[in-house]
Formats: sequence, structure tokens, C-alpha cells
Amino acid sequence: MTRRSFLGTASVPLLSAQSPTDRPNVLLIMTDQQSNAAMTANGNPYLKTPAMDSLAADGVSFLQSYATYPVC
Repeated sequence: MTRRSFLGTASVPLLSAQSPTDRPNVLLIMTDQQSNAAMTANGNPYLKTPAMDSLAADGVSFLQSYATYPVC
């Protein structure tokens, strides 16, 4: 799943919801200066990242990304 397809499908229910109680809660967490291999869930045997692994197991994890200007 690409980021564009996820955001496209995630925004459709938000636009068509009838009341505030019908809208889903969406939380987007983005980490800074972290590569794809910097999580135990993505196969790194040297790091222990239980909190991020739990989030990845219960949610959506984007495995490919590109930053055109990665200066923080």
C-alpha cells in the first residue's frame, strides 16, 4: 500500500461521515532521522523497539519513503 492510496482511502470515510461520532480516529506518527531497518519489526536483530513494534503490528507501517530535502 502506498502513502497516496492510504491517504485517499482514509479520507473518504472522513468526508462522508454524518456526525462527529461517526468519524474514525486517525493518528499519524512519523519518526525523524530513522531508516526502515531501524526497527525490530522490520528485521533488525540488534535493536529492541517494543513500542514501535507494537504500533507497527496493530496499525499501518510504510516501508518505502523518499525525502527530497532531508534536513531537519
